Amino acid sequence: MNQRVITLLVCLICVSANVLHSQEKMDTTKEESKSIIIKNSDFYEFRGDLDPPEQFFKGNVKMTHDSVFMFSDTATVTESILTAMGEVVILQNDTIKLFSDSLYYNSETNQAKLFYDVVLENGEQQLFTERLDYNTETKIAVYPDTAILRNKRTTLNSLRGKYDMNASLATFVGEVTVIDKEFKLYSDSLLYNTNLDKAIFVSPTRIEQETRNIYCERGFYDIKNGRSEFSQNAYYLEGKKSAKANTIRYDETTKIINLIGDANYQDEEKFAEADEMIYNEVTKEITLLGNAMFNDGETVAKGEKIVYNENTEEISIEGNTNLDSEESMISSKNLSYDDSLGVAIFTDDVEFFNKEDSVYVFSDRIEVDDKNSSFIANGETRPYMLQFIDSDSMLLSAEQLHISERVDSLDTINMFKAYHDVRIWGEDFQARSDSLYYDSSDSIFVLFDQPIMWSDSMQFTADTIRLKLGKSGIDKIYLNGNGMINEWLEDKYYNQLKAKYIEAQIDSSKIKNLLMRQNAEANYYILDDEKAFVGLNFTLCNRMKFFFAGGELSDIKFYEQPTSKLTPFQKLTQEQIYLKNFKWDIDNKPNSLEDLLKPKEKVEISIPLNDPSDALEEVEGESVKESKEKKSNEKSQSKN
Repeated sequence: MNQRVITLLVCLICVSANVLHSQEKMDTTKEESKSIIIKNSDFYEFRGDLDPPEQFFKGNVKMTHDSVFMFSDTATVTESILTAMGEVVILQNDTIKLFSDSLYYNSETNQAKLFYDVVLENGEQQLFTERLDYNTETKIAVYPDTAILRNKRTTLNSLRGKYDMNASLATFVGEVTVIDKEFKLYSDSLLYNTNLDKAIFVSPTRIEQETRNIYCERGFYDIKNGRSEFSQNAYYLEGKKSAKANTIRYDETTKIINLIGDANYQDEEKFAEADEMIYNEVTKEITLLGNAMFNDGETVAKGEKIVYNENTEEISIEGNTNLDSEESMISSKNLSYDDSLGVAIFTDDVEFFNKEDSVYVFSDRIEVDDKNSSFIANGETRPYMLQFIDSDSMLLSAEQLHISERVDSLDTINMFKAYHDVRIWGEDFQARSDSLYYDSSDSIFVLFDQPIMWSDSMQFTADTIRLKLGKSGIDKIYLNGNGMINEWLEDKYYNQLKAKYIEAQIDSSKIKNLLMRQNAEANYYILDDEKAFVGLNFTLCNRMKFFFAGGELSDIKFYEQPTSKLTPFQKLTQEQIYLKNFKWDIDNKPNSLEDLLKPKEKVEISIPLNDPSDALEEVEGESVKESKEKKSNEKSQSKN
């Protein structure tokens, strides 16, 4: 055997010894956790001429390291470094799989770098990228370049990211896009819980759905359960509807959107704000809670709770309700409103103010009909109205108050009606009747059914009383049908004017003149300079007129064959001092707001007297029989 052959045999023996020694070292249990174990390969080559030496494996290469299995077409092992090429596969546990074209793996740091057509599978999640850094110990994957994370229903894209499989949490950074069958999401940064299928927003995020857009800077989207929360400058847009709040929550199952904190809602015509809003997409009902305000373009509604339905256009308000429009303002504790019918019902401490006429209405209940431009005030307690006429105020109460509008040509006419037991209390006059009507076209109050009115010491009665308002109060008083004016002087003595029609002209709350027509009668006392009674003048005439100056009678004119009779005061009889049907009903005159609001009395306001002498019983508080007996005794004593 020559020297060359001997040398070749020695080299082969040495190489074989080195390979066996290397394989024996990798199989050592002590070093197993740090060593890469080659389980199989079709071809093996030891490259001892390199520094450091390397081992090369080719064909069906199977490797393992610390419970991680790796496969490739070729592999090179240099100390703790593994480089694999072609159809690279990494298997860990039962769920984690990685695929790539190339692999660089450090067995000491457990760090793997995968290149080209990289796929990471973890259960139902699949991550696609061109480069991936993966730690087999921490199970954290980091990709420095564009990647796609996909499951059965959602696809996520970003420029950079990290996937912590122990925590089931993926971090996406840079041009993040999420595509789901229900929405599209765009963000700069996003956390995604792969186990819960939940996206967590950590930067400005925009979500697009079929009919809506949502913006926020913090929050989450529970994709699996269809629940989401958007916070920090949260904004919601659907068609021409928009909403803002500190936090917006949405439940796809119940179709309920909840806006919390400084919430507001707006569409083409309506605007609403509250501490919290709840919107039901199915019923189209919006509930506003806490400091709620609703503006439909014409009226501003305020309350503690407002519920509005877009389909039925019904609105209800609870707790300190307030509605403010260009024409009026109304407040109450509760409100229900049907926008389709245009009817609003206010209850509990209702206050209404008409800005144009300076009219206030107070009631337990007010029903407002927008379509018919009217409202009705009623309730357990009597509603009442306050109106300022010039600098004076007038209070009116009844069982029901009605206010309405009608259009006459180009003018809007305001009409006011009061029904049953009407009571009026003003600084210059007071009145009562069963019913009342007012029309702004002629500024006349009409009192029906046993009307009676008082002004200072005067009392007015008739079948109907009409009061015409001027700029500074009442201008004229019309007594139509059985008109009568009684003026109390003292004791049981009254000036009395009676006619079918009486017209009184008023100036500065004083009677300026009186015109009496048809069957006019007058009982008027003549006084001397000391205001002592001189006599009683009775005049019967078809037409007469009285003139006053400073509240005192200054002149009288009689027309159409007057007849008069002057009776000295000492010769007056009981039959002379009262005209027929005389009545003095001062006890029923309202003198305060309390008188306006107290329950209706069962007795009639007044009862006509058939016998004028019966008035003595009412005025003096004694019976007719007692009065006659007293006078008879006086005559007997004088004769004696």
